[in-house]
Amino acid sequence: KLYAEMPKTFISNVDLTNSSITIRKSFDVDVAINPNTGLGQLTSALSADTNESFLPFDEERYVFMRSDGTTVSLTEEMFLFSAGNTVLQIEGLGAATTGCTLIATLQKSKPAAKIIDTAMMRRPDAIPPSLKAI
Repeated sequence: KLYAEMPKTFISNVDLTNSSITIRKSFDVDVAINPNTGLGQLTSALSADTNESFLPFDEERYVFMRSDGTTVSLTEEMFLFSAGNTVLQIEGLGAATTGCTLIATLQKSKPAAKIIDTAMMRRPDAIPPSLKAI
């Protein structure tokens, strides 16, 4: 969950209409051999959710792991973006396999505002143990 501390105690409105955030998402994927190229590719292209788009390739933005935990070195030439970067296909992934994971970086526009009940957060039992040490 994401949140931001506001600079003032009393704020009546925050307009997120033109806002965006960068997020990372994990996708469960399989690799199949493309009969036309003989190269391994995702069995189906990935589609971003509403108001999301895949960021252009950078080696720090994308990680591909096979089911045995080995990572595949990715390069810009392997990525095919379409439909305004909302659809992603990756080619050149090697042998066909199942149970792989792709971690991708996306941009989410128009994030939804959430209101936090601060009175509830003051209760000692409302704070998860992992955050108490912070």
